[in-house]
Amino acid sequence: MSHVRARTLARLKLLAGAGVAAAGCHDSGYGVVDPMPPPSYYARPQPTVTASFVKRAESEASGIRFLEVALSYAEGDVTVSECAASDSTGQRLEVVERAATTNGLRCVLKATKDLTEVVTHWSTNQHVVVLVLTVAGEDVTVQVR
Repeated sequence: MSHVRARTLARLKLLAGAGVAAAGCHDSGYGVVDPMPPPSYYARPQPTVTASFVKRAESEASGIRFLEVALSYAEGDVTVSECAASDSTGQRLEVVERAATTNGLRCVLKATKDLTEVVTHWSTNQHVVVLVLTVAGEDVTVQVR
């Protein structure tokens, strides 16, 4: 056997032994010498949401209901710029009134009497808030997503 071939076979045996030894370790497969710290973030508290039906003169005569939704934040640096809403079928609801508050926004939505669910998207200077409002009779339940 040649000298080069003998060295190659010896090296392969050494590498194979190291592979078996590494396979026996219960590690994640690699080690990090200088790990990065977990990313820092600021978890904003969820906004306060209220929703209720409001009486208007035009709602008594027709099959229309008006749903008032108010979104407010505890922080003063959040401004709500837009409110869009649709019902469970995906049809957009008309925003008939919109007013900025000191720390949020109040919208009045025009809906039919058979309304059962409303999905609203609120755009803020920080992120988008999705609210799902489930309607049962005159009661409105709000879920923040």
